[in-house]
Amino acid sequence: LSTAAQIRYRGYKGVLAQDRSLGSAPRMLVRPSMLKFQTEKHSEISLCEYSRPYTFGQLNRQFITLLSGLGVPDSAFLARQSEHFDRLRRMATDPEAAIAVLRWRGEFLLASQLLRMHKETLTAPAGSDLISDAMAQRHKILCARLASFQSKLLERCDRLHILVPLSRNLFGVCDQTNEHLLEYGECFVRITDGGSPLSLRGQVVVTKSPCYLLGDVRVLRAVTDEDKPGLAALNHLVDCIVFPVRGPRSHPSEISGSDLDGDQFFVCWDPDLLPLHQAEPYHYQAAEVPASVRPPTKNDLIRHFASQNKFHAVTSEIDTLYKSWADSLGPDCWQCCELGRLFSRAVDAAKSGELVSIDPKLRLPTAAGATNPREFVWQRMLARGRRLRSDLFVKAAVAARATATTTKTDDDSYPTLTVDNVRPEFVVDLLSSRHEFGRISEFCKFQFAWDFCRARCEQVE
Repeated sequence: LSTAAQIRYRGYKGVLAQDRSLGSAPRMLVRPSMLKFQTEKHSEISLCEYSRPYTFGQLNRQFITLLSGLGVPDSAFLARQSEHFDRLRRMATDPEAAIAVLRWRGEFLLASQLLRMHKETLTAPAGSDLISDAMAQRHKILCARLASFQSKLLERCDRLHILVPLSRNLFGVCDQTNEHLLEYGECFVRITDGGSPLSLRGQVVVTKSPCYLLGDVRVLRAVTDEDKPGLAALNHLVDCIVFPVRGPRSHPSEISGSDLDGDQFFVCWDPDLLPLHQAEPYHYQAAEVPASVRPPTKNDLIRHFASQNKFHAVTSEIDTLYKSWADSLGPDCWQCCELGRLFSRAVDAAKSGELVSIDPKLRLPTAAGATNPREFVWQRMLARGRRLRSDLFVKAAVAARATATTTKTDDDSYPTLTVDNVRPEFVVDLLSSRHEFGRISEFCKFQFAWDFCRARCEQVE
């Protein structure tokens, strides 16, 4: 049974958490802050999302940028990327690697089916005929689905989405103990590990996507009932993070101006990814949304959704500018700080209707970076991902040609071709042929040709 769930009920919206003090009879308590509008309609509880085990977190470009700016060494990120690439390659032969990746990507049904297949294979005696034809066919279909999923992930290996086993994406809830035992700077995290609950103890990194300011990354101390016996009252809250209600301000509000209304937080206890220092959290101002005295009408909904493209265009432009300035000067430059604050206002503008404009001084990142030759770790990681994708692409192209010409070629006999040693004639043939490489999309062909030209432009006429 999930311990936290994001729900909609009449005009209420937010997260419910189990509270064993309510007794065994079904009861639901909601806070006044969860009421968004008054209505007697929609009396059924709508379940939007719920806590579940093994929701592994990931390093993305924003997390890497900020953690690097807070002192996490480059070697830690490069090591996690190498481990991730190796895990993706092993998906077809290592069930544990495959199940971890599937859970990370939210493919829980496929992961459970693969686990069941693995158990069936292990329990069948060697040399026996216990695996029926139907079971063998089911295994074949499952392996084909897994291979297809693996192929899609490898095609996107140039994107910075890196599984972190020692992390989770968790719903946040508040301290329910009568004494409010959690102090400011502490948290309570109990996850499912190996099928059983495990309480985390020690420093953990907590942040949320999207995040743009160094202060959006918080380092909290996870405590257990061994530190404070009264926290045993929270032991039933598994696969979520419990924040304190004490302190000058709430920790969720320090993290990109978040709340406990359904936000999921990246919680990481990998010691190699702990920042060496912290930055002061930004004081995000809550959006001033006019109180609604009536349920939204169809015209309200039409007006709201029609305006989303405009607000999305602004946030997308801010994100692009932020990346450019970070690539040039790093995330601690004043331009990134200003854009990070502006992004928060732009997000709230969808609710408040505020008109957000971008200062012209923030629109010229390329000139600023011309005198800064430093290469940041996320840029190196992106380049590594592009190289791996190109290598895999060439291998797929050679395999496609071998299949088209009915030449049986063993996987291990493929030449090791990369953008660095492939002949220009091969690239020209790749772009001009429609049949020999028919299983490769036009976009992938163009992307490989582009990588080839970038790597060897001085050799290409």
